[in-house]
Amino acid sequence: MKRLAKNNRLIKKVHSNIDIFYDYMEIKRKMLGLDKISIVDSFAPIAKNVSKKYTYDEAIELIKKAVAPLGDEYVKLIQRAKDERWIDVYPNAGKDSGAYSIHAYGITPLVLTNFTGTLDSVFTLAHELGHALHSYFSMTKQKIQTSEYVIFVAEVASTTNEMLLLRYLMQRAKSTSEKIYYLDKLFSDVKSTIFRQTMFSEFEQITHAMYERGEPLSKDKLCKEYYKLNQFYFGDKVELVDEVKYEWARIPHFFRSFYVYKYATGLISALNFSEKIFNGDLAARDKYLGFLSAGCSDTPIKILQKAGCDLEKDEIFDDVFAYLRKQIKTWINLLK
Repeated sequence: MKRLAKNNRLIKKVHSNIDIFYDYMEIKRKMLGLDKISIVDSFAPIAKNVSKKYTYDEAIELIKKAVAPLGDEYVKLIQRAKDERWIDVYPNAGKDSGAYSIHAYGITPLVLTNFTGTLDSVFTLAHELGHALHSYFSMTKQKIQTSEYVIFVAEVASTTNEMLLLRYLMQRAKSTSEKIYYLDKLFSDVKSTIFRQTMFSEFEQITHAMYERGEPLSKDKLCKEYYKLNQFYFGDKVELVDEVKYEWARIPHFFRSFYVYKYATGLISALNFSEKIFNGDLAARDKYLGFLSAGCSDTPIKILQKAGCDLEKDEIFDDVFAYLRKQIKTWINLLK
């Protein structure tokens, strides 16, 4: 059970702050004009998309402004990625869908996106450039043996870029509807990446513990445990559908044991880093750039600790949830 215990701080902290998620669901119910909200409604958008369209050039310039607190070198590398055509930008016949970044030691990273000019496309581009620059810094600062960072830290760099972009846009939002759009974007990400992935992680913990106790894992037992978790995570004010108990069976990550919690810790780390960097903490910025340059030169936990994000301490989680609680209050005040 020692391996399972690694997730306990994350699960404990999410449980103790679950009211933030309940408040988000209540805001959704009100904005959707519903008497009662169901789990199906929880996926509905509640703010109109920002109608502005971006050219690729405009997207790059926006990202450069958002990541400017990371320093001149980082901004110049974003421009270099554009100028040297590291990025396969637009949809094309036979091209893979989605977006990703790949790299091989000794050559510049490559990014694939399907950019369509929406704000979501801009966020996707920022995300993949975060991966690319993580690869670039690790390859240029580490020998080949220690250059390959692991999945535990991979989503930190990409989501830190996204959170810096989101904070930049939120700070400059002029209308109430625009502010609500960005808050909805933030909490949609928090819902899917912190609360939902932690629920998945808890399901893994429960099922592996059952197996280690010698209990048979039947379909009915798994469905029962998964439904109970949904009851807790969504709360008694959100109506569930009976079919949600089968959702576990379609989650491919469960076949890669103890993978899903890394999404949650990744976003928590990114929120922690972006808070300090966005507010001009130069020491925090330099430590973060050191994190990007670390590859796998140490354990991922220690690499994050050296960068100022110690996931073995409650304070990191408490600070992030305090920030989210503050943003929920801002949203509530906007609706008055």
